[in-house]
Amino acid sequence: MAASIKAPLSGAVLYSNALAFYPGRVSLMLAEKGLSVKTVNVDILASGALAPAYMRINPSSSVPSLQLPDKILTESLDICRYLDNIDGQPLGGDKVDRDLAEKFVQELEALNGNSYAATVMPEGVINVLKEMTAYKKKFAEARVKDTPDLAEAYKEKIASMGAMVEARDPAKAAQIKAQLKKVLDMAELHLELPPKIEGEVVIDKERTLFLAGSAYSLPDALLSTLLYRIVDLSQHKQEIAPRPALNAYMRRVRERPSWNAAFGVASSTWGKVSGFVPSLVKVKIGTLFHRY
Repeated sequence: MAASIKAPLSGAVLYSNALAFYPGRVSLMLAEKGLSVKTVNVDILASGALAPAYMRINPSSSVPSLQLPDKILTESLDICRYLDNIDGQPLGGDKVDRDLAEKFVQELEALNGNSYAATVMPEGVINVLKEMTAYKKKFAEARVKDTPDLAEAYKEKIASMGAMVEARDPAKAAQIKAQLKKVLDMAELHLELPPKIEGEVVIDKERTLFLAGSAYSLPDALLSTLLYRIVDLSQHKQEIAPRPALNAYMRRVRERPSWNAAFGVASSTWGKVSGFVPSLVKVKIGTLFHRY
């Protein structure tokens, strides 16, 4: 990983949530680049992301968001690209095939990690998330009335709140799982390639250590986040184990310090409980007393 270079993000604020899918990408990039940034936790399970103050930062009420002195980035890939190039030295340097890296980035970006999670979550978890969504919808409806300057943004958010239920539809779920299979098969095919040989000389025996070459780069951060989510959803046996090269790759990336930096909190029991239970309590109390 790069040496610590904290100055480039002076004055920046990252709005994030350790349990969410897309912030994991950014956490990995920060760790790999040796960057530090002020981070604010956003309660996406209750109403934190729908608070007017945050909606003015990111009208889609999603995380992550990176607030810089001169602009705000609200898409995880845009944030990752910004961090990757912040010092003019993208991860991997000349050990990375940039065209191949971009190909993997586009394929990984085409798969919605949240929608995939919804297809494999237990029904009990889905029911709790539906309860939370119902609360958030009521909260957003109340803000339409008392925050007129954000009314349209709230209406758009309300209209999008059925995405989780849509992902459970058999046809939609099949489509999402097909996208997952495509990207994992693509990774497996590349990672299992033999060393590059010219004549009888091995000239690049490490070219498939990572997705786009012999060094870790942006697409590895995206794939690592997806692999973490697959394991967290107890889908390793179904999706990773049958792919030997991908399985070996995952062991390599899990050994990097960035893995624990990005996913250590989310993978711990305490991290899950402390990130989920307060939100659930808030939703229960708010629903009971109609406090939106």
